[in-house]
Amino acid sequence: MISTHVFTITGDHTFVGTTVINTSPLPEHPKLNMLVSRVAKTDGTWNVSIPLSMEKISNHIKTFRPQISASIGNKKFTIEKIISTPVTTQFLIKTKYTGELFYTLKDDKGLPFVPAGGGMGGGGEELVNFGPLSAANPKPQYITLVVHEKK
Repeated sequence: MISTHVFTITGDHTFVGTTVINTSPLPEHPKLNMLVSRVAKTDGTWNVSIPLSMEKISNHIKTFRPQISASIGNKKFTIEKIISTPVTTQFLIKTKYTGELFYTLKDDKGLPFVPAGGGMGGGGEELVNFGPLSAANPKPQYITLVVHEKK
């Protein structure tokens, strides 16, 4: 199992974040089990078990396989897959230049997608995560992935 997270403290007792966990295969009825030993300045023991299900959300997940290849300089890449959910937009990009490129995303009105962190790369693939479609433009005609070279 591989996991990564990015979070921002938004107040004395709150934070907002994203955790990406890649596991395979998942059990038929997976659960997220958390053992929490401290909340803010309060020590304790809290066990939380949350059943995970795709049942309610599966109709809201859209997967596209554009298979678009391009290059920036001499660095080639292929957009293999785009997954749009109510909470994230994820790109699977094939390139032998993992870690040498970075990406920004905007919709047809030029509104940027918020980087969601938790991206991973290796083995010729990069997973790049962004926030969901914006409330200001929930059904754009198109989205544009802008590829940059890291300097």
